[in-house]
Amino acid sequence: DFDHKIHPLFLLSERANQLKEVDQHTNHSHSRSSTTGAKKNGAVGGGGSGGASNASNRTPSAILLQSRENALKAMNLFLMAEPIPTTNFFTALHCLPKWMVDRAVVHPKVQESLNDKISKKFPTAIMMIDCYALLTVLFVFTKLTIGSIDRRTDPDLENAVPSSKVAPLYICAVYFLVREVIQLLSFIHLGLFHVWYKRGSNWLELSLIVILFYWAIVLNTGSMDLESFRTTAAMTLFFFWLNFLNFLRGLLVEFAVFVSGVLHVVRSLGPFMLALLIILLAFMQMFFTVFQQTGYCNGFDNEKAFVDQCDPESSEPYRFCSSWRTLLSVYTMLLGEVDESDFESSSAGTFLFVVFVFLVVILLANVLIALVTDSYGVIRNERAAIVFWSNRLNFIVEMNVIKSGVLRDRKKEQDRDKDIGGDGDSGSAGAGSGSGSGTGNGNSNSPLTTASNTAVKIDRATFLWKSVLDVFDKDLNQMEFRSLAFVCLTIIRIFIIFVAIPLWVGLGLLCFGALWPHQWRMKLLEQKITQQSNPTRVEKRHRQLQQL
Repeated sequence: DFDHKIHPLFLLSERANQLKEVDQHTNHSHSRSSTTGAKKNGAVGGGGSGGASNASNRTPSAILLQSRENALKAMNLFLMAEPIPTTNFFTALHCLPKWMVDRAVVHPKVQESLNDKISKKFPTAIMMIDCYALLTVLFVFTKLTIGSIDRRTDPDLENAVPSSKVAPLYICAVYFLVREVIQLLSFIHLGLFHVWYKRGSNWLELSLIVILFYWAIVLNTGSMDLESFRTTAAMTLFFFWLNFLNFLRGLLVEFAVFVSGVLHVVRSLGPFMLALLIILLAFMQMFFTVFQQTGYCNGFDNEKAFVDQCDPESSEPYRFCSSWRTLLSVYTMLLGEVDESDFESSSAGTFLFVVFVFLVVILLANVLIALVTDSYGVIRNERAAIVFWSNRLNFIVEMNVIKSGVLRDRKKEQDRDKDIGGDGDSGSAGAGSGSGSGTGNGNSNSPLTTASNTAVKIDRATFLWKSVLDVFDKDLNQMEFRSLAFVCLTIIRIFIIFVAIPLWVGLGLLCFGALWPHQWRMKLLEQKITQQSNPTRVEKRHRQLQQL
């Protein structure tokens, strides 16, 4: 059996998942018993016994709610014990049900651990490579599509783009493919294929790989006609930007809240958009009917002759003379583009125009603003921390699984609880060398070993950065201004600020952050820890209704 499956959090997740199955089974059988009880009560006409039956029917749901609260309390007790944030810890945490993960990721101890893990060399390197690859795809694809359109319109040039220019797309596609294959094999190796399968971001990455290979072949061969090429290239650019936004969603908490807020608003606007579409179609048919066979639409069958005779400043002839043009005109009127002169020739059209402005432009537009504000406020105020830290937990678990799946020899499996980056930033060496803290023989692989027993190792980059900071110690400013030591110190400080640090930053960017000290990576990737607070009244009501 794998180590993470004997972790206390994994055992708790199994119990919680069983609780969910019992919850579903109880609700199903409970509804049948309620129906049977209602029929019996109706037959005998006993209102009092019916009330007692309903009270007893609600008892299993109350018990299930209490069981969930007990599970959350058990999880909080374990997290308050400050367990070592090992690979098994995060994997078991990720296996918890969503209603428990949402509560766990806002725990300060979990957020501190996620901040520490994300700043290790291996996760930082993977995140920087992903960023470089996505930016390369956006830049190269945009440049190649513009060049390919020029080639297709120039008869002297071939449609095919040289392979040397398409090579960056192939390289990025191969990188994403290798990364996804290693991740998939690692999840299968650890028996967590269902976790990989249920994550939507994995399918988004697979789609990115397929599209990259497809467009690299299309650009290299010059296939596809010009009009189809323009349309599909524009849609592909939107997809590439969508992937970049998804990457930023796991990097910045403010951006994660924004993206999740937009998605929540779109989902919540379904009924409103349906009602708006019906109203727009209704006004489209009314305006189209009112202007049919009137002077406004004279010459519609001969549009070119009509345009030549009309006012040259008029850019929208026949706005209400066909169904499609009428629908577009009604939609632009919703956005505020209104020309009242179009309705001067028809009193019925003027009346419809007044009704449309009041009902759609004034009333529905303000309703839309209110709905968007309310829906976005729910995400920002109640789900802000949960959205971001859940994404960060998913990324950390992916890095842990990749690291554990690639290094499969026996020795590496025994040391799997060490740092996911393996970079020496921190380790568990000496974790059990103390006098003991209730862990028996001091075994560092125990999931109950606390973080206070873990010795910290400092890598060379971190030690060098501490030495640099010592050069800027305020105590050194007390030297005599004209002394040789102060002059040398000033020269060294100028060299560090204008030469050493910029060179250090540049080398770190080229090495994907491997040469940066731990403090730099923490400053770049660490996010503010949110304080754990009690659920609001709305959250409690929503959770209880969903559970019942």
